Amino acid sequence: LKYLAHDINGISVPWLYCGSLFTSFCYHVEDLHMMSINYMHESDCEETGGKIWYGSPPGEGALLFEAALRSSVPRLFEAQPDLGHDIVTMVSPVELIDRGAKVYRTIQRPGEFVVTLPQSYHGGFSLGFNVGEAVNFFTPDCLPWMRSGVEICRFYRRQPVFCLTELLMAVAERIPFHADLTERDAIILENELTEICDDESQIRWIVVRALGGFFDVADDIGEQGQVCSLCRQWCFLSLLR
Repeated sequence: LKYLAHDINGISVPWLYCGSLFTSFCYHVEDLHMMSINYMHESDCEETGGKIWYGSPPGEGALLFEAALRSSVPRLFEAQPDLGHDIVTMVSPVELIDRGAKVYRTIQRPGEFVVTLPQSYHGGFSLGFNVGEAVNFFTPDCLPWMRSGVEICRFYRRQPVFCLTELLMAVAERIPFHADLTERDAIILENELTEICDDESQIRWIVVRALGGFFDVADDIGEQGQVCSLCRQWCFLSLLR
């Protein structure tokens, strides 16, 4: 995230959270399926701990969790199909397990970290007054997960917090100058850039065949604020008016 053009509060800049008894953070996955790291500074309930966390594993576990959540509150999902991506819904973990989800529980105490994996649903509540701090991060291994997060944003027409393609291009341009990127990281990055190029080429050919037109090099492509009016994704590599 150090390659982002701008700092984003809660994403690349940590947020401080103050909780009290039973204040909740509802089930959600992190933006673009990133990882998160959460640290508890202090709590007034040393014996019982500061927060109870519930979490599900990624991949198949996320699909099972989503299915259980949808079957628990079907009317809410009918009104808002992308409800699972907002931090507004809490269902008993016992009910979710009964409906086929895999849900695990942990207690976080002062001085302890909780790390969430890509596409891992998590939620919970405070056991008393506590102060925590959280921020997102990801490693090159997370990039395939994040690409799937972009596809989900496109499907539900949700605007991502940042343009993943722009970030990957920024990383690629700086590879010769940063020793912290290994050869394995470069291979992963190459695979992701290849996927981006293939998708872009396919979409451009569809447009050319449909409209019989040509792509111009636009000066304002990639500028902040250029968002597709259909899928709400950032327009970085191309822009069609």
